[in-house]
Amino acid sequence: MEANTGTERKKINIGLFVDCFFPYIDGVVNVVDNYAKNMDNIGKVYVFCPEPKTKNYNYNKPYEIVNCKALRIPVVKLNYPRPARDKAFLKRLDGICLDIIHIHTPFAMGKLGLKIAKERKIVSVATLHSQYKRDFKRFGKADFVVNRLLKTIMAVYNGADEVFALNEACKRTLYEYGYKGPCRVFQNGTDMTPIPDIDGRIQAINKEYGLAEVKNVFVFVGRLYKQKNNAFSLKALSILARRGFNDFKFIIVGEGEDGRRLKRLVKKLGLSDKVIFTGLVKDREKIGAFFARSDLFLFPSVYDSMSLVQIEAACYETPAVFLENANTASTVTHGINGYISPADAGAFADMIENAVSDKAALKTVGQNAKRDLYTTWAPLTSRVYDRYLELIQAKESNL
Repeated sequence: MEANTGTERKKINIGLFVDCFFPYIDGVVNVVDNYAKNMDNIGKVYVFCPEPKTKNYNYNKPYEIVNCKALRIPVVKLNYPRPARDKAFLKRLDGICLDIIHIHTPFAMGKLGLKIAKERKIVSVATLHSQYKRDFKRFGKADFVVNRLLKTIMAVYNGADEVFALNEACKRTLYEYGYKGPCRVFQNGTDMTPIPDIDGRIQAINKEYGLAEVKNVFVFVGRLYKQKNNAFSLKALSILARRGFNDFKFIIVGEGEDGRRLKRLVKKLGLSDKVIFTGLVKDREKIGAFFARSDLFLFPSVYDSMSLVQIEAACYETPAVFLENANTASTVTHGINGYISPADAGAFADMIENAVSDKAALKTVGQNAKRDLYTTWAPLTSRVYDRYLELIQAKESNL
């Protein structure tokens, strides 16, 4: 369905419900923020989320944010929402007229969103952002416990009128988990656009990080935690180094709980002169320059459903290397707009070496990545808004 123009649309009130929000940052927070920013220009958006851990935090957002009380959980550094115990929050929610509720979690705020939708007889939709089975197994849960937990969260998704998946692989995962209803695919987008003076920014990072004479540059951008599988990339690069393939640098952009372990691994693998840890980089243009300077974006995660950074890499015509059967690779055609490797460090090393051995072919794959995989939030959220209107109209017709 083609997106309608803004003047043809009915203006609706949208409630986005999420269990974590700024100042915490992850993929779900970014998705909700971009949904809200883009659709608040068409309708009216409210984000319902836990209060920030930082007192007097300034969101500085164009849409309205309604906080509920939260319980601080130091281990994961999150504020877990407790909406049922916040009378002021519930009163504020009760006073807001919503036309549709979109939940981005199957837990506290998601359950509340569905409850409100059923009470008010309005449309509810949900997005599956995570591979929950992997999450549960990561914490050492036995199979029967994992299955019970999956059944619990799928009861939430099955309570929605429709569920959105991030790609076809994510959609298959949803049904494998036990979902029974209708599902539509709405991929993520990015707010990143190519900057005009990219050559100047590349020269700046070449100087800052000593990259001017380096033939092959690889990059990772994101949170440093185990599930991103950066250790796998390092092991593959150590194989290349032992083969004599030494003219390369691997730039790791970001910070996280796995940073220290990765630095120890770099030293152990003898890659100290090959790997650069930049730490957290907030300058979006500088991140764009890292992508533009790099030959490949190394992304062997099997945890992510669809990562925003792979779209950002495509913005700068930087193809990514994924692992077979990873949900993140489901939109990629190997050798056309990216690369897909068996989940073996040696094979991953081969894939990297083969990709950069033909720079002309690599350039074409990068151009195709931008053509096929890059999209901004505005057209995507426009289509989502139109789907909201369709669902609302269908529900009103059946009342």
